[in-house]
Amino acid sequence: MTHPQPRHCTLAVPVRATLASDPAQPAVRAEFRYRSWDPFTVQLELALDQSPSVSWEFARDLVLTGIESPVGLGDVRLFPGLEGVHLELYGQRSAAVLVLDADDVDHFVVESLRMVPVGAESDFHRLDDEIALLTTLPLPDTREADGSPR
Repeated sequence: MTHPQPRHCTLAVPVRATLASDPAQPAVRAEFRYRSWDPFTVQLELALDQSPSVSWEFARDLVLTGIESPVGLGDVRLFPGLEGVHLELYGQRSAAVLVLDADDVDHFVVESLRMVPVGAESDFHRLDDEIALLTTLPLPDTREADGSPR
């Protein structure tokens, strides 16, 4: 029995955000993005003032959990607070703590769940496309400069 292909779509939700260290600073431009064909991942585009935007990708489950309880052990951590949802981002050279508007984050969560409910991710994930991509990537060269095996 074949199942109909799910409809693939994208979601972009602007999120009001401020730097936790200096809420008086101009707002951080932030936007959550979600693609139904990559159902386990969310993107977050961030920019401050006129600086170029920075894109972070992390698991949707972090956002789903982080609106209600602390979550994250690596570069991305979320937890609810009185002012909103706190988002900690740790890069190689710097870190930032943002406060995201809880209503905006909730809106993103509701809409992403409407697109792809929890448990239905495998119906949307394009695993065949990823496997095809992997098979086209060149293999690393395993020979020494003189042609002998490493």
